[in-house]
Amino acid sequence: MTVDVQEVVQAELDAMVTADAQLGIQVAVYQHGQLVVDAWSGHTEPTRSAPVRSDTLFPIFSCSKGLMYTTVHLLAEHGELDYDAQVSDYWPEFGQNGKGEATIRQVLVHTSGVQDITHDFHLDDWDGTCARLAESEAMWIPGSETAYRGLSSGFVLGEVASRVYGKPFGQIVTELICEPLGITDLFFGVPASAKDRIAVLANDESVLTGPASSPDTRIMAELFNTPSIQASAVPAGGAITSARSLARHYASLIGDGVDGVRLLPPARTTLATTLETDAYDQTHKAPVRKGLGYLLGDKGIAMGGRSNSFGHSGFGGSYGFADPDYGLSFALTKNRLVATTPLEVPASVVLANTVREALSIPNG
Repeated sequence: MTVDVQEVVQAELDAMVTADAQLGIQVAVYQHGQLVVDAWSGHTEPTRSAPVRSDTLFPIFSCSKGLMYTTVHLLAEHGELDYDAQVSDYWPEFGQNGKGEATIRQVLVHTSGVQDITHDFHLDDWDGTCARLAESEAMWIPGSETAYRGLSSGFVLGEVASRVYGKPFGQIVTELICEPLGITDLFFGVPASAKDRIAVLANDESVLTGPASSPDTRIMAELFNTPSIQASAVPAGGAITSARSLARHYASLIGDGVDGVRLLPPARTTLATTLETDAYDQTHKAPVRKGLGYLLGDKGIAMGGRSNSFGHSGFGGSYGFADPDYGLSFALTKNRLVATTPLEVPASVVLANTVREALSIPNG
């Protein structure tokens, strides 16, 4: 029996919204370069007065890292940076206070020793944040420990990218990713003309209950609802986009790409998605499989168990990944921030499994 994957996913999204498990949500899927799912449901804000549309924009938190890593790999492919060069080769000020030996590769896999950004950093102040990171002390000898750096890794890689390319990070992404792919709604720094399309991250009592009402979740929702943050480039956590554009980006990295455009050649994608480390991560408190930046497939997560699947999750439940073996790319964007607990199955896992079942793709 033929299953219409668009209809199946749309029904799943509508059911989640009806059950109040989601507020607003989008899912997009490409297979072999063709858009096979473009579905959305729910509301753009907690008052439920405006519906989500195909062009609604969502903050995607650490899903931004997938886009950031692609940007770094494009610069490497163009010969503008070397993974094994020291960060200080491109950004001399960074090399002080024990960070001189830290390499681009180590920043990509979170072993560089750079400190994490805390609440007293101002994410809408690029120069100030970079200056503080340059002056900071290394937290360990570069390469000796692994600890995920949620935001600081992005400012390090973003500053290096800006120095080698000669333009602000958001403009680099526009020129290297968005323009070749015809993407017009993916931003690191949303312009005034698009700000009214941004979904509000839910942070009120009527929506946030249980684990989603934790202080960290409230802080993140309030922070990334802030207009000055939305208008700023935050490479590791501040992209604002639609599911369709995030999925299109991943589709361009595998197979024949999208509409004849493949951003990274196969050899570079393979290099970027080969296992670099599966060491115990001090931040996640668990072993994490990492390539050169991208997270890799593993059992129990949305991208499934195939070792060469790659992508990145985002705080609160957003997700984007590619599965090269089946020409699949998947993206989920949402505005109800839900913390995962052992008693929950994340929406990304439910919906990715729904897609795989409808397309007769094994899980791992």
